Amino acid sequence: MHAARTLPWIVLLTFAGCGARSGLGDLEADDEPADAGVARDARPARDARVADAAVSCADRPAPASCVVGWTACHPIHRPIELTRAPAQSPDVAWSGSELLVVFDRAPGVVVTGVTLEGEVAWTADVGGVQQARIAYDVEACAGMVVADSAVRWLGADGRPVGELARLPFMEWQLGGDIAETASGFVLASGAIAHGEDPPGFFYDRFGRAPGGIALALVDAVGPRAIAEHDTDEDGRATLIASTTWDGTAGELYDAGDVGPPLRVDGIGNANGHVVGVAALGDDVFLLRSREGWTLTLEQRSADGTMRAFLLGESPRGSTGHLMRLGDGLVVASNAITPDDRVTVAGLRPDRDPILSVPMPVATRAHSHSPRLTPIPFGFAVAWSETDDPATGLYSMVQLFECCLGD
Repeated sequence: MHAARTLPWIVLLTFAGCGARSGLGDLEADDEPADAGVARDARPARDARVADAAVSCADRPAPASCVVGWTACHPIHRPIELTRAPAQSPDVAWSGSELLVVFDRAPGVVVTGVTLEGEVAWTADVGGVQQARIAYDVEACAGMVVADSAVRWLGADGRPVGELARLPFMEWQLGGDIAETASGFVLASGAIAHGEDPPGFFYDRFGRAPGGIALALVDAVGPRAIAEHDTDEDGRATLIASTTWDGTAGELYDAGDVGPPLRVDGIGNANGHVVGVAALGDDVFLLRSREGWTLTLEQRSADGTMRAFLLGESPRGSTGHLMRLGDGLVVASNAITPDDRVTVAGLRPDRDPILSVPMPVATRAHSHSPRLTPIPFGFAVAWSETDDPATGLYSMVQLFECCLGD
């Protein structure tokens, strides 16, 4: 019997569209986001882009958008507690009309729809019992959730459809990251071996409807943590990062649209495992957590040079996530402010990476595991928090508008 270990997989889940497509820098005090620290109970009445997005998927025209930037970011509702019962490990996606948040709530994983007004509209069971990840393709009106060793499709209304599809090789427990590409969904996953070690890095493709799963080997590599992907301006993945838990070995893959993802670079070093990745111009930025304490941002340039910057540290463990926003970046973490609460902050690539004036989002003393997702007019962040770890965690979400102009 082998000791438990993790290995990366890639599963490419592809379908045809089912509907018409109707370095980093400090921000000075005068760059502080509008209404920083002020939560709003409802979306701004002036913002027609927000109102235009609240249309059913089948009837919705092309998603409304605007030019976004961190200096315009402000919350459009207060942090939302998704359930009165303990729940943890949320992830969030944008359906084109509402936020979809998936999280662990005993006895299993659920998905919740959250309106732009900050109301929990519905909750549905997904299945599976482990940390879940979610992705949604607004053009195709379909999404996917990966939970434990299984995947579940989401329909045009964001709710689960069909049955939970078990991935093969059930002696391996999966911990996956799922992302949208132009031709479908890509699932990159670590696998915990309880028997024989998994043989390597895999991919798969689906048709336009849920079907069978047939994994094919892409890359035979060593143990890996959960993979992370970036998102471009259309919300689609272009890169996937996969590292060991200590970060000393790892690879960067081109997600691609067809065929297996291609390895483009080695990214192993002592800065820790990757918890976020973002491509901006010719540079790739990796957010890394080392031994759960320090949070480091790496800037990797096309000429092969690399710079690393310490963003923060936490005695409770540094968790975080990273995404592109306009011509800059947004980071969410519990390690970037002294009070150790989940906070969001902007980063600019034209100077050394000093965080902007941060905006705390957590409402309780203990918080961690934030996840970010882009939306046409800003971003959303989900996280776990509690006043007393002994009583369980609660899943939270908040929506930010960041429109600089049309």
